[in-house]
This record gives sequence, C-alpha cells and structure tokens, in this order.
Amino acid sequence: MSKVWVTGGTGMVGRALVPALLKAGHTVTVLSRHPQQAAKVLPSACMVVAGDPMELGEWSKALCGHDAVIHLAGQNVADKRWTTEFKKTLEDSRIISTGNLTQAMLACDSPPRVFLGASAIGWYGDTGDEPVDESAPPSNDFFGSLCERWEQSSAPLQGKVRRVLVRTGVVLKAGQGALAKLDQPIRWGIGGPLAGGHFFMSWIHLDDLVRLFLWALENPNVSGPINATSPEPVRNGEMVRQIARRLKRPAFFPVPYFVLRLAVGEFARFLCASQRVLPNRALEGGFVFRYPSIASALDAEYPVV
Repeated sequence: MSKVWVTGGTGMVGRALVPALLKAGHTVTVLSRHPQQAAKVLPSACMVVAGDPMELGEWSKALCGHDAVIHLAGQNVADKRWTTEFKKTLEDSRIISTGNLTQAMLACDSPPRVFLGASAIGWYGDTGDEPVDESAPPSNDFFGSLCERWEQSSAPLQGKVRRVLVRTGVVLKAGQGALAKLDQPIRWGIGGPLAGGHFFMSWIHLDDLVRLFLWALENPNVSGPINATSPEPVRNGEMVRQIARRLKRPAFFPVPYFVLRLAVGEFARFLCASQRVLPNRALEGGFVFRYPSIASALDAEYPVV
C-alpha cells in the first residue's frame, strides 16, 4: 500500500477521504495550517504535519518519502460574495498552492510517483443542453481560465510522475455543502427551482467521489483529466423536486436569477450555468458508480423512516 500526502484533509472531501485511505491500508499524512484542530477531526491513525501549502517551508522536506500526493486544498467558491479581492483569493489558493506542491515534489531525490490534483467542472463553462466530456476545451470565462491555470500549475510534473486531474462537480452529502444549501429552504417551506430550474447540474455523491479518488490512486492506467460527476446529470428543477419529495415539503417558490445575483453577486452566473458533464474516462476505465442516478443518491441521504 502507499504512503499518501494529503492537503485539504479537514474539508468536506478530505474528512471522508482520509478514513477511506486508512481503511484501504494506506498510510496518510495530512498537511494542515492548524494541526491541533486537524488532529481533533481526523482519525488518530493519520499523521498531521504543520504547514501552509501557500508557502514553501519545512513541510516540503516531510513530503519526500511519500508515494502519492492528493491535493484538495483551495478556498471554497461559495464562502463569500465574489468581489475582486475574493476572486483573487480563489485563484491564489489553487494556483500558488499547486505550484508549491509541484516544486516540493520535484525537489525530492525520489519524488512521489502519483499526483492527484483537485480541479472542477468549471473548466467547461455553460454548455447548455450539450453533453461534454474530458476532451472539451476550457471555457473563456473566469472559472474556465481559473481551472486551466490551476491544472497547468502542476504541468512540470508531466512525464515525471503519474498526474491525475479530478474535475469535480456538485458534491452531494446530507447536511454538508451544496445539498445543505439546497434542502434548507425546502425544509422551511420556501424552496423552489433556481433561475427557472432548467439548467443542468452535474453532481456526484460524496461516497462515489471518495471511491473515485481511491480508484485513480490505485489504478496505474489512470492519468490526465477525469470528470468526477455522475453519468446522469439532472436539471435543477428535477433535483429540487426530488429533494422536496423526500422531505415531504413543498417546493413552489422559484428563486429568480436577479434575486440570486443580488444575494451572491457574480457567482450567480456560475451557480446557474448549465453543465451536462459526463464521466466518460472513468466509465471507460471500468469505474462503477454506486450512485449513478439522482434518485439513488438522494435515497441514500434521505432514508425512509
């Protein structure tokens, strides 16, 4: 089994991935700016190293000797209203940290053999009803440019280590992330489709995302970009309807685009971008989704009582 170095280990994905790595027999080291807090939320079996991937430091020496690096760190896109300053934070937290990890890996006498870097389906921009896969070029908007530079930050590793770029869609898990934001107004009886609800959402259940990372780590034939999205994208209106049915609540209050724009600024345009992204490379490589449909994913999160 591998010795795996993880950044972003205390985030939503990291807190699910680290225990899964340990269960699979891997040894895990987590880089954290707040090691004491990290130790409280992560399994005791993993090692926590103090350091910030935004700055090269002593942590880079500790990275040497690991077999693989999984880079999840990055400012959450929904944390704040999108000001010019916050957009710069979004860029720096991804591009600078990835560049520093790349530099640290290449400085090792024997660099880690695998780099799994988080990316996003923001790469594709608004594709309308048109399905796209990993062969599609980046869009020419802010998110597309960010994802392109984010992925290019690890380009010096190409040909030296196996490099996988995981373009993640909307991650679903009850009480966390996007699903918490979608179901809360429905629980209050004031939920409904966003901006008409016609745009496609490309999503993935958190458990499948964790399994996909493990599959990519352990499968030596996997490299390059892979879409971490379910094979069945759904329109926003359908997702809202399915959530409401399981909560036994109405969802008759559509949220107009201008209200979203007032609430979250420029992020509204990306929040409502129609993205019908297909995980063709994962499917061709033999990965089997446990939750391929939105019904199966939501059934797992809203069990019948």
